[in-house]
Amino acid sequence: MLKKSDILAGTNAQQEVEISSLGDTVLVRPLSSGEWARVQEALAKGINIDMTEARRGGKVDLGVVLHNDYKSDILICKMGLVEDYTEEELSRLPVIVVNEISQAIQNITGVSKGKKREDEMSSFRYERGGATDSVPANDGGSPGENAG
Repeated sequence: MLKKSDILAGTNAQQEVEISSLGDTVLVRPLSSGEWARVQEALAKGINIDMTEARRGGKVDLGVVLHNDYKSDILICKMGLVEDYTEEELSRLPVIVVNEISQAIQNITGVSKGKKREDEMSSFRYERGGATDSVPANDGGSPGENAG
């Protein structure tokens, strides 16, 4: 049976992971639930959704979403890499390296920034009969109807 000390030591469990873009391994550890909450907060920061507008399709600033995604990867790397890195050092690394390290840390933590959302969308599309079900019909006939 696990003791409290064993459970609390879980995020100290270090793991060497292969980073193909580096051609070598790095030492990482899983994130705690509190650290993962910080990542989720970073992902949502500055995104305001008016629920009345959301019912009509909503509007989200893609620039904010992309910036938050980048900042959350940096945060994941900063917290999950065993060696200390500053945000500035991490931001100087190639994008692929940051993405691979972030993904490796998410994998050993058992979480994913986007996987659940992607799975839900795939399931929704499958249940609805495909991605085109949500697209309104074109009143002008099919695109190829008047061709030729």
